[in-house]
Amino acid sequence: MLSRRFLAITSTALVTFAAGCGGGGSSLPGGMKAAPPIPAGPLSTVVILIKSSPTAAARRPLYVSPATKSLSITVTPSGGAPVSSIVNCATSCQATIQAPAGVDRFAIALYDGLNATGNILSSGATTATITSGQTNSVNISFGGSIAKLAITADASSLRAGTAGSIPLTVVGYDADGYTIVGATPYNVPITLSLADSAAATSLSTTSMTVPNATPTLTYDGAQSGANATITVSTTGTNSAGATVPISASTSVVVKAATPSPTPTPGASAALHIPNYAYYQGFNLNTRVSATWFAQHFTMTQQGGSPQYGAAFLAAGGKYAMSYTDPNLVPGCTWPATYRCTGPMGNVLPNESSWLHASDGTRLHVISDGAQSNGNWQERLNPADPAVQAAFAAFTAAAGGNSVFADDASASVDPTPAGGSDYDMYKFGALPRE
Repeated sequence: MLSRRFLAITSTALVTFAAGCGGGGSSLPGGMKAAPPIPAGPLSTVVILIKSSPTAAARRPLYVSPATKSLSITVTPSGGAPVSSIVNCATSCQATIQAPAGVDRFAIALYDGLNATGNILSSGATTATITSGQTNSVNISFGGSIAKLAITADASSLRAGTAGSIPLTVVGYDADGYTIVGATPYNVPITLSLADSAAATSLSTTSMTVPNATPTLTYDGAQSGANATITVSTTGTNSAGATVPISASTSVVVKAATPSPTPTPGASAALHIPNYAYYQGFNLNTRVSATWFAQHFTMTQQGGSPQYGAAFLAAGGKYAMSYTDPNLVPGCTWPATYRCTGPMGNVLPNESSWLHASDGTRLHVISDGAQSNGNWQERLNPADPAVQAAFAAFTAAAGGNSVFADDASASVDPTPAGGSDYDMYKFGALPRE
């Protein structure tokens, strides 16, 4: 529950407490002793509302539990002895106090029992300079005391092979089961920890200090999925004043990608001679249904649209090939920038992933036009582990049940017997590697 807190003090002498809404109290909790009285000065009032309107809550999102039954107030003048008092509460807590001029420290704790007994629900403290002869305003924010934690995470949006993030809902409850809300820091921060043997996930933070924070879990998109456990923990104080550990956990599971089974060819698919044609890929045969195509063709090839190969297989087609080129990467910019945005090239920043001519430039070819407007393609180094991993990831995400590897017969053996004529013909140079 949200509430407002306002402490107005007009005083020239030691703080005393004269009254409390809902029944005053003079006894102090165990171990708390009042200082010897000093002649009182002008009185002032502290009021804490247990319930407040939504408008007030929106203005000051600070926490006072609806279970509050009493409070203890301690005022400590600079260089002086502390003075403590207890106030019992109903729908609000109200006390008349006196405070000495100068620097005073004000500390308030809210309890779920009368006469400052039971569990501490929230507390706050501040230091203020009290000026004699005028109204002094002292604002105290109450941080919730956590007695129970809960954490939930909805991982339904995460898919193996696709990176993503999800919010974590972390809730702290006070000793009476009320949710601690607002922007005031908890009395003790919450620690977040992560256990993930595959190291496929990470947390946005390991500490949560305020109730309205929203930590997140990020999944890196590993094909193997993820199985992570997130634990939140803190410490609290029980009714006997002892420190107790508090924790809660939840699991996030992203199942590994399951390859689609090869569909059984339709009855009519076995009646024709094995043949091959594009289906939807490269804007060919775009007005033909997948069912008709599966009945008349054995295999098809799609470009960057795996859904068409999936539709062909689902209709009874036998082979849906995904186009790849393990040797060349298209979509490259002018060589001075050495940047390729085509498949695989956009994830290979290191020069060891490319083959180079004797002058250090990458082997390249310009197809379908002149140098100024053609398709600049650069030569991959198939011996580089990063290239091999990129090709494996690309083919795994391409869909279909088979791969068409263009230029796959190209050799990197620099001898004529090894096929160096390919590099000379295609690129006009031999790779120095």
